[in-house]
Amino acid sequence: MDKLRIILVLNILLFAGMFASGSVPIERIGLDANWFAQFDCGLFLKSVSGEAIKKHLTELDVEKRLEDFAIYFGFNPLEDVQNVMLYGQGNDRDKAVLLIEGKFNKERLLALVGMNAEFKEIVYDDITIQQWRETDKNVQQSAEGRMIYGCFFRDDLIMLCSGLSCLKDAIDVMKGTRKSTSEEIFKDSLLLDSNVFLHIAAKDIAQLLGDEPNAAVLKQTEQIIIGVGQDSENIFACVKLKAKSQETARNISKLVDGIIALLSLAGDEQPELAKIGQMIKLTTDYDKVEIRLELEPALVQQIIENNTGKI
Repeated sequence: MDKLRIILVLNILLFAGMFASGSVPIERIGLDANWFAQFDCGLFLKSVSGEAIKKHLTELDVEKRLEDFAIYFGFNPLEDVQNVMLYGQGNDRDKAVLLIEGKFNKERLLALVGMNAEFKEIVYDDITIQQWRETDKNVQQSAEGRMIYGCFFRDDLIMLCSGLSCLKDAIDVMKGTRKSTSEEIFKDSLLLDSNVFLHIAAKDIAQLLGDEPNAAVLKQTEQIIIGVGQDSENIFACVKLKAKSQETARNISKLVDGIIALLSLAGDEQPELAKIGQMIKLTTDYDKVEIRLELEPALVQQIIENNTGKI
């Protein structure tokens, strides 16, 4: 395996990870963060969706590849990664921090990243930060690629960021020597169902979306909270939005109503979509909009199985 593949795997961990514990650890989120995402990997894998996806991976003979991955990198991404959190400020990639908890072969990972031509160690208090140059052409910032910084905060906790000062701030937050966030939106996400395995929360939506031309309505949203999980009976998803005005909330409701209508019209051609449309519940309270979807496990499994060839 060449160096490019090694660096690619490390960057997949950095920019694709959204896994974390079932409750939001507010004390881990940096003071300036205005969004975060987290996913309880263990809880998800026990759900109907998780079981169906594991079955699909088995059918694709992915297990052997995961075993080979584990031998080379010293951990199995499905079995050993327990919790990961991703948070940041706006759409500035250099201010996005990823925390990954799990069972790792520390020596193996450090040896692999040490193969990078621009590998360097930076001592910050009692933490050693590793620096390397991103080399994947698909995600590089420039012809030379972006610099990545990472460290083992503990043997079971990896922290990654593409901004050195941001990573140092995140380390200080973890140590308790720098303030963490007190944003109510992050605390409000705890009010979602206790069996939520995916949390997403954000404020200042217009800043996050930037120049995105197809998100005019969402740019009028101040806050958004998303939760996906499974209770004793159903898989559920809940989206809570706080609009900038009552009129904007009405417009968002009309947009959702339109989506529901389109799904319901799927009819005989795509019956699963029609069922999803029927199960969406929409409520509006002045400037707040809540969208809730509950699906029976059998329907979720059917949808995954019907789209197996497309995954």
